Amino acid sequence: MGEVILGMFIGAGLLAVGRKVYKPALKDVIKMGITATEAVKEAVHEGRESLNDMVAEARMEAEADKRAARASAEVCKTTVD
Repeated sequence: MGEVILGMFIGAGLLAVGRKVYKPALKDVIKMGITATEAVKEAVHEGRESLNDMVAEARMEAEADKRAARASAEVCKTTVD
């Protein structure tokens, strides 16, 4: 995100110096900022997706552990009776 802000400041400075002379450079800086922003968004999305997958797996394992504990308790109960 810092690259975007830095790019905006550099772009504003280039614009102030000479719009026609630096227009291609300004557009390149803006494009780099957009590219960096998109890369960060994608990385965050992938990280969130991975975390959600791990949470779902942990929930399924916890539920399986509960079922196994109940089944074990039932076996012990019927053995004792």
